[in-house]
Amino acid sequence: MNPSYDLEKYLKLLKPVASLSYLFSDNAVPYVNSKFVERLYVIAAGAQDTASDNSSFDAIAPIKVGVGIKTFVSSKSARSENEKIAEFTKDANAGMFDGLDDEQLLRKAIELRNLRLESDAKSYGLDISNAIYHCLIRIEGGAIIQEEPMSLVDIENLEPVDAQGRVLKKIGDKVLLSDGLNTYSYNKSKRVLYKRFPVIMPPKPEFGGLIDLPINKNILNELSGGMFSDSPNYADNLIVHETSQQSMIFASDDECGEAKPYKISKDSIILPLYSTKSGKKEVPLRSGINQWNAAGRLRKFGEAYIPIPSWIYNSFPNFLPPRNQYFRLMLQDGTIQRAKICQDGGKALMTDPNDKLCAWFYSAIEPNLTYNKIMNRLPEKRPYTYEDLVRVGKDSVQLTKAPAGADYDLSLKFSSLGAYEDFKEITLIKN
Repeated sequence: MNPSYDLEKYLKLLKPVASLSYLFSDNAVPYVNSKFVERLYVIAAGAQDTASDNSSFDAIAPIKVGVGIKTFVSSKSARSENEKIAEFTKDANAGMFDGLDDEQLLRKAIELRNLRLESDAKSYGLDISNAIYHCLIRIEGGAIIQEEPMSLVDIENLEPVDAQGRVLKKIGDKVLLSDGLNTYSYNKSKRVLYKRFPVIMPPKPEFGGLIDLPINKNILNELSGGMFSDSPNYADNLIVHETSQQSMIFASDDECGEAKPYKISKDSIILPLYSTKSGKKEVPLRSGINQWNAAGRLRKFGEAYIPIPSWIYNSFPNFLPPRNQYFRLMLQDGTIQRAKICQDGGKALMTDPNDKLCAWFYSAIEPNLTYNKIMNRLPEKRPYTYEDLVRVGKDSVQLTKAPAGADYDLSLKFSSLGAYEDFKEITLIKN
């Protein structure tokens, strides 16, 4: 596997940041923040930054390759490190893992991880077989870079193994399962699925080999001599900048399990894919994303809309175009569709033709089926339920105004479980 990024540019940016490690720790392992590594990769690869999308992918590299970006600490003698690849706090709180023993729990977490990885790939229009992990592994005095496939777990071939990866006839004290390619474990208290990442020594030369990252231990003296004054009022000279009037909502159930912020501002709203009129979250049987299941005239599969709650118009009066006025909507997979606001009170967002939205949308809910098989829901009269949304970890969408000069007007992407409630709460508090 060849690097998916410009190594020279990558190291040119990495080394000065790593040299500042003494500002944070006197550890011999250089400190490099994971958020910086995500940005570093995006710049060096010329990639699309998707780190805030709460999905399995932190970036989309050119030629539509999904990338999960990991940074972790290891030793030169280690052969592997267990790292978090998915978190299931909301699933566990909802009782999805109730009554499962340790092996069943691990298998359930793996099943959900596979489903959500496939769903995210369908959302972006990616081929999951091309997805990769980009890993910056920090060691004493330096780092190594590795890339490996971000593959689906071969569930049919999962077998219990010991800590050395040897196949066992039955589960040991610590539950580890391997599909022959990777080894997985689950932490019940943290609600986290781990994958064993290999640490390859000597590191591959095409990825820079053993990268020397010298730490500047004089950085505090250099800064205190120039940036700061001995005056007790030096803090008066510091300026705090507020970032573009944005409010941050954090969600922790993304594939990598790290809290990633939704950037909610006057240029972005979140819409639910469900209703709470009954006092609980439910997908209406005959409206919204199930409009194809409505009674009356003969319906065609793909007739559906994204509901727009009435309070959105009060809080964001000029955000949406007028009813029945066409606009250009860019879906998460990069395609641009003709769309409009429909129905009384402007309560529905649709594309024209209607099924353009749904072909993308339903494929993300049922990522392991072709669209032709998904269409069987109509003759089988099987409307979508809220549980279907929970399975793929998506129960709302984020609608964002396009930047100046874009060839579309609004963009649409999925949001994670609970995002709509968080958005509504913080919006109504601010207003």
